[in-house]
Amino acid sequence: MRIILAILIVMVVGVGALAIYAYSIPAPAVAVEKVLSDDKFPD
Repeated sequence: MRIILAILIVMVVGVGALAIYAYSIPAPAVAVEKVLSDDKFPD
């Protein structure tokens, strides 16, 4: 019974990894600009 459960868990993890690998997540297309104050960068 433990062997069947272990094989099932490995298969589920493998299928999940393949799904994440196959699904191409698009990169964010919005440019982010943030103004940093000069106080954060001492001379």
